[in-house]
Amino acid sequence: GAINAGSVVLSVFPKSGCAVPARRYFRFKILWLPGICPDKPFFVAENSMRYLEDFAVGDVIGIGPYRVSEAEILEFGNRYDPQVFHTQPEHPRSQALGGLLASGWHTGAIFMRMAVDAFMNDTALLTSPGIDRLRWLVPVRPGDVLSGSVTVESVRPSQSKPDRGVMVSDVVIQNDSGVTVMTLQTTSFVMVRPPLNEQR
Repeated sequence: GAINAGSVVLSVFPKSGCAVPARRYFRFKILWLPGICPDKPFFVAENSMRYLEDFAVGDVIGIGPYRVSEAEILEFGNRYDPQVFHTQPEHPRSQALGGLLASGWHTGAIFMRMAVDAFMNDTALLTSPGIDRLRWLVPVRPGDVLSGSVTVESVRPSQSKPDRGVMVSDVVIQNDSGVTVMTLQTTSFVMVRPPLNEQR
């Protein structure tokens, strides 16, 4: 369970009855509290969900890495963007471009996977109205290892819906040579923190 002690959330382990300050973003930790919980260490379950209040302008979230294989470039290209330079490595137009390259939409999908793995699954997101300033700067090729950063540019409460707010972030994706391959700006709807007894 959890109790609210002023501005500090305490996580309580029912069998021990011990309460300790909960640090957000970590699901569990093992604690040993001599004199308070002298019998044994115990797990403290903590609320790891991030809400609008947990983000601030200038926050930087690292995402990745993700290795891009030739097989997935071909699979994505054949299914969704069947231009020859995404599907036929030996085609003259592919060779003129230096060989097979990933669809830009594939690179965008890889960004989405990295972001979900890094922080979105643990954020109270309510979808997105879209992206802006999408640029594909350098081709992504088989064997590239992508990583990147999400930098929070603005955070504001909604004027019409008090249960949520709007967060705008700048995204930079690089390959393993440190070359920027894609940039974009995202806008997300994020829930504000609900009362303690309503948190999931």
